[in-house]
Amino acid sequence: MSNETMIAAAVSTVSSAGLAGALALFWSLKRENAAFDRRLRLDREQTVAAVELLRAAISRVETDLAITRDDTIQFATPAPSLPAGLSMNLSKRTQALRMHRRGEPLEQIASVLGIPRREVELLIKVQNAVRFGVGASA
Repeated sequence: MSNETMIAAAVSTVSSAGLAGALALFWSLKRENAAFDRRLRLDREQTVAAVELLRAAISRVETDLAITRDDTIQFATPAPSLPAGLSMNLSKRTQALRMHRRGEPLEQIASVLGIPRREVELLIKVQNAVRFGVGASA
């Protein structure tokens, strides 16, 4: 065999091997692409199903909200307003706290300011809770 024949055979063998490798790579890529398409289709189907479930849940919540809103409107009653002189404004609160700090009895504070004794007690309890912590009492 001559050198030229051997070179031609070697080039042909290398070309065939390269072509076979390229073909194997092509088929491998096609298989991966098909697997990816299957996974993508499955994910899309699952996403569509999840969206439908969410739409149904949102629809139920909207219906429940509408019913609750109707019930709330139907049963809502305005809060009764306090008679004149029985509400405690900021200056009465301040005066009540000052009088309490001076040691005046709760009955006297209530009568001087014209407010119920229970409201004075509540005011002092709230003030103590704010100053000393939630569990404090007068």
